[in-house]
Amino acid sequence: MNAYGVLVMFSLGMIVLPVGGFFLSKAILFEAALGYPDGSVGAAIVAVVLIHTVIAGYVYTAWKDGPTTIQFKQD
Repeated sequence: MNAYGVLVMFSLGMIVLPVGGFFLSKAILFEAALGYPDGSVGAAIVAVVLIHTVIAGYVYTAWKDGPTTIQFKQD
């Protein structure tokens, strides 16, 4: 995958995963399963963890696709 494809994939991940994770974890995990009246704090923590996961994945992908050797100019 080229650099633009990776950028688009991780940009969409930065938008979709935290927002979806917030609302899904708030409705399903914290309010329905655990019975909290307002699960916003826990859902915000889930969203922050998802954002950091996406950023870590982007850094890992950039690190892996980077140059493996450094060419020095010799005169």
